[in-house]
Amino acid sequence: MAALQTTVSTAQANLDAAAVQITALEAEKADLQSNVSAAQTNLEEAKAQIAALETDKADLQTTVAATQAHLNSANTQISALENDNADLQTTVAATQDDLDLMNARIAALETEKAGLQTTIATTQADLTAANTQITALEGDKAALETTVAAAQADLAAANTQVAALEGDKAALEATVAAARADLTAANTQITALEGDKAALETTIATAQADLAAANTQITALEGDKAALETTVAAAEADLTAANTQITALEGDKAALETTVAAAQADLAAANGQITALEGDKAALETTIATAQAGLEAANTQIAVLETEISDLQGTVQFIQDKLEDAAAQITALEADKADLQATVDEITSDPGYKWPVGRTCKVVNKVINVRSGPGVEPYEVIANLYKGDKVVILDRCIGNTGKDWYKVKVDGVTGWISSGLVMVDGTYNGTINGYPIK
Repeated sequence: MAALQTTVSTAQANLDAAAVQITALEAEKADLQSNVSAAQTNLEEAKAQIAALETDKADLQTTVAATQAHLNSANTQISALENDNADLQTTVAATQDDLDLMNARIAALETEKAGLQTTIATTQADLTAANTQITALEGDKAALETTVAAAQADLAAANTQVAALEGDKAALEATVAAARADLTAANTQITALEGDKAALETTIATAQADLAAANTQITALEGDKAALETTVAAAEADLTAANTQITALEGDKAALETTVAAAQADLAAANGQITALEGDKAALETTIATAQAGLEAANTQIAVLETEISDLQGTVQFIQDKLEDAAAQITALEADKADLQATVDEITSDPGYKWPVGRTCKVVNKVINVRSGPGVEPYEVIANLYKGDKVVILDRCIGNTGKDWYKVKVDGVTGWISSGLVMVDGTYNGTINGYPIK
């Protein structure tokens, strides 16, 4: 019996050692699986990071493409505005040329106007002088007419006198004889009066000739006056036309100046737009540079993560190799365990091994634990027995401590107690307070 128990104990010890190795290997396997799981998790996280970075990279590339499109659009707008600017400058230059031509025409018309005004002033002076001459000739004509009237009155008086004298002559002829001396005196008087008459007629003829000359002069001056008035009217008409042209040209000049101002405003606005677009272009270029830097950083991160993934994959492979080695060891140990279990089963199948099943045992320690399985951890304490308590042994096995454990029932609860803490039939293999009981 002692030899059988020794063999069982040896087999149990070997089985326990195998179990410990299997437990250690299982623990190592669990650690390796945990490492593999962690590595796999890290790998998945790295892949997720790479996917996220690829997405960020795609977004950045989309942003760069969109920004480049905006930049191209801005460049196109700048080119169009620069073309518009060039067109506006050409228009402004052409308008300025037209304005210069208009100013030259206005200056020429102003000069012509000044010349016409000078001509009008000269003609007006000539007209005034002619009117003065006409007035003077009118005065001379009036004086001559007065002289002629006076001469005609003198002639009439002389004719009256002649008539009177003719009457006197008739009277005197009647009294010729008596008044020959008076007749001679009368003839002398008549001769003198006829001389006066001839002188008066000569004066009248001279006056009439002067009057005719004055009338001729007046007619000529009135012709000159009419011609001068025609010239003045034509000059005034020319002046009015010139003023109309000047007004129209000044209107054109104002319109051109408005056009030039509008063109310059458009040019300033275009330059403002160009400046704004150049600012937008610079901002877009900065955005592109930032995006490209982000893209390069993402590529660098991806490269680092890919290196880490490669390292992790190497680690995973290494762990998997270790796992395979551990699995091979576990398989070998499982085979050893199976062999040992067969040996144990063979030994425990011997009728003598089942002693002391069915017997009563007595607790010799102050208090012992009743556990849920044959061994300590991980079996829980489900009840307690106290010194002197007696229970029936229902079964026997070697527990995870390598010692015998008895299956018992306490207060309706079935559990396991260590064989070294009880006495069966007065024998005890345990200790009390560290001293063996004989």
